[in-house]
Amino acid sequence: MQNFLLLFSLTKNKIKLCFVGQVVAKNCSRFVLMVWLLLAFVLMQSYTANLTSILTLDKMQPSFLSVNDLRKGDHYVGYQEGSFVCDLLVHQLKFNPSKLKAYGNVSSYHRALKLGSQRGGVTAIFDEVPYLNVYLQKFRSNYIISGPTYRTDGFGFVSTFSIFVQSNFSR
Repeated sequence: MQNFLLLFSLTKNKIKLCFVGQVVAKNCSRFVLMVWLLLAFVLMQSYTANLTSILTLDKMQPSFLSVNDLRKGDHYVGYQEGSFVCDLLVHQLKFNPSKLKAYGNVSSYHRALKLGSQRGGVTAIFDEVPYLNVYLQKFRSNYIISGPTYRTDGFGFVSTFSIFVQSNFSR
């Protein structure tokens, strides 16, 4: 089996593809060879990018393992001001109310998380998923959603029109 070396030769504004000892003479062969080289290059770059992203995501892990670590440690936790999440943190998850901090918008979330618990900020933010998704769209590269999603009671609405519609569909 022979080893081949591919060379690109630019002569008189024409690209000449050569293997050591052989010349690709036909234009159709040159075209097919260029398509194969382009495909190999794209696949190689795609593989490299995919591998890089896998290795990077593995390193993006939170500094705490669970909600229990947050609760038992000396960590401050943030939530949205005026939200039911404060009651959830105190009554269901048993956080100390003195370790909770209320914030009004996503920019204040960012400042608090950037500071961390030791410098007057927070270690984690608990909030509703849609609000956290808005936050991640703005500051995606620095943060991830981690841990389980806690389900709570939802909202219910009643109107006379819905009862009227329901009775019509029930027949």
